[in-house]
Amino acid sequence: GANMQNTDLPLFVTYDNTDGLQAAAFTHTSFSGTGTGSIVDINTGAAASAGTSSVQAFRMRSTNTAAVLSGTITVGAAADVGQGAGMFFAHTPNDTVTHTVTLNMGSQEGMLYVATPGGGSGVVALSGVISGSNGLTRFGPGLLRLSGANTFTGPLTLNSGETRLNNVSAAGLVTATGTNAININGGSLYFEASGQRYKNDLV
Repeated sequence: GANMQNTDLPLFVTYDNTDGLQAAAFTHTSFSGTGTGSIVDINTGAAASAGTSSVQAFRMRSTNTAAVLSGTITVGAAADVGQGAGMFFAHTPNDTVTHTVTLNMGSQEGMLYVATPGGGSGVVALSGVISGSNGLTRFGPGLLRLSGANTFTGPLTLNSGETRLNNVSAAGLVTATGTNAININGGSLYFEASGQRYKNDLV
């Protein structure tokens, strides 16, 4: 298997009935000229803007705190039902990078992988709004902070790594009738907001 903290490895795959699972190749190194079938690889020490883009999947690998991803990205719009919306954030230094990008997963399940190989203080923070109707599932050993006023519905599912929720809507849409469930299959979960009450069911 792959070393999960090796941020140079593409972890996206494709599937068809003839060839089965195959490693998916990156098609672009910026969001310029991308389309719904594009798989984008950003490896930078500078800020990157997606503008308003719609792609199949993307990887954002930041090498300092200035390498912030901004803009609005619709992920997985051209994917078949059940394939998911692939997002990979890696941050190599031992500090926090805060991405302001807005992420729209549509009807696909959001598949979010996080790697922070620089050390125990390395954090990928997502402060933009994350929306969608089929939940968000996180993988990878890295430390993730969600701090946006997120509106996605469906569960937040944690499989590995450390996840910090900075406000009550970080785990998705909060309504008068309830909140999203949080499924903890692995990793750890921290509630960071003081003086606020989280009402999510923990499964």
